[in-house]
Amino acid sequence: MVAIDTSGPVGAEELRAFLSELRGILEAYPRVRATVMACDAEVHQVWELDQDTLLPHTLKGGGGTSFVPVFRKVEELGLAPSALVYITDGYGDYPARQPGYPVLWVLTKEHRQPPWGRSTVLDR
Repeated sequence: MVAIDTSGPVGAEELRAFLSELRGILEAYPRVRATVMACDAEVHQVWELDQDTLLPHTLKGGGGTSFVPVFRKVEELGLAPSALVYITDGYGDYPARQPGYPVLWVLTKEHRQPPWGRSTVLDR
């Protein structure tokens, strides 16, 4: 499972880096099929992605930032991810408690450290 922060503060350059990172994940794990969500303060897009699926040219969003809707959507859809990778700048509202699956926050260079989960910083 992958979530991409499409909030207003995330610029076009960062979104390109996010999509590039997503492409890299799919190339590194060619047999993996991932559910991907684009979210600002709400989930705007959900799609299934694998190495052969083209990434969308545009991602919907541009509003405020909350990470809560992605975790809520996982529950609503009855998904049981082995892990969730959230690509973001880290600025936003977090769920009060960590979910029962691992979360990796892939953060921009200018970021806010998440209160839980593991994190790494984008090289770009």
